[in-house]
Amino acid sequence: MKLIRRNLFRCILMLVCWMLSIASASAFGTYGSMEFNRLTNRDGLSNTQVNAILKDSHGYVWLGTQSGLNRFDGFRMKTFFCDANNPHSIPNNLVDEIQEDIHGDLWIHTSVGYCVFRYDTEQFERKPEGLLQKIGVEGAPQKVFIDSKKNMWISVYGKGIYFVDAQHQTAYLFPSSPRLPGKRPETACLIPR
Repeated sequence: MKLIRRNLFRCILMLVCWMLSIASASAFGTYGSMEFNRLTNRDGLSNTQVNAILKDSHGYVWLGTQSGLNRFDGFRMKTFFCDANNPHSIPNNLVDEIQEDIHGDLWIHTSVGYCVFRYDTEQFERKPEGLLQKIGVEGAPQKVFIDSKKNMWISVYGKGIYFVDAQHQTAYLFPSSPRLPGKRPETACLIPR
């Protein structure tokens, strides 16, 4: 008797699960079909440990890995590696952050700091300090955050946090507090209004 009840319970449970899967499949069907493809080294991915992903305004999917930066167009993978003899290559192969600014350029964090991928030249600016200095940011960025309006929040050691207005390309400094140990505003919390 106990065995019959257990089998009946399993059958009812399987029937309910099957009905829920049919219902959820039909609900997803109203939004169109989804397809997931796994990208591997055979597809040209430089490393299967992906640390950062970004879909940019040009439609490319960027994948930052332990062993280089990859750009996927939906069909082909292009990989960018560090080349010590090329001053316009990515400065290091370990990529852990990718963000897009208002100009469509990519701010990429590697294990040696930030660099900027310029779409117009398809080259990397290994030292973004020159670009930042033009808009009033002094120093090397410790942390960069680009918000949903493409404004930039840049932490600079010994200075504080710069806010760069995307529309006007002007920088405002929120200086470090002397009470902060080491004057290192490495972590900030952005609360949208």
